[in-house]
Amino acid sequence: MKIGYKVMSLTTFLLVMIVGIVLAVVIYNMRSIGTFTQEKVNLFGDSIVKMVNENGNDIENKFEEIFYKEKETFLKSEVDSIVSGIRAIVAQAKEEGRSQTEIEELVKIFINHVRYGENKDGYFWVNDLKAVIVVHPVKPSLNGKDLSFPMSILSLS
Repeated sequence: MKIGYKVMSLTTFLLVMIVGIVLAVVIYNMRSIGTFTQEKVNLFGDSIVKMVNENGNDIENKFEEIFYKEKETFLKSEVDSIVSGIRAIVAQAKEEGRSQTEIEELVKIFINHVRYGENKDGYFWVNDLKAVIVVHPVKPSLNGKDLSFPMSILSLS
């Protein structure tokens, strides 16, 4: 189960539990003072339903905000990790006296093997500033292709 669904499920569960506890306390108090009537229970139930309906959008919006913030933080962390890995490869290769071409090949090999995510289905690719794919680990046929124009993307599918 993805983290976003877990957060949403937990939020919904907590809201239902809070409503249940509040309802139980109110009913207990109403009975204890002898003013328990069906009409008051119905009014209370209606107010709870109204509160949930009014706050439902707020909860959904907050959930989306939290989900995207977590995703952003996760992806930043993954990018930081791969950049650190590339820096280490470059530093080691320079220390060994390797050529620029050899260093680029080592980095390409590294990029081709890096995966992230729960199922390891996320990957990184590299393109240059002109939108030419330098290395694409999942679709190597894109390597060297110019993807700056939408038509070129459609013809590569």
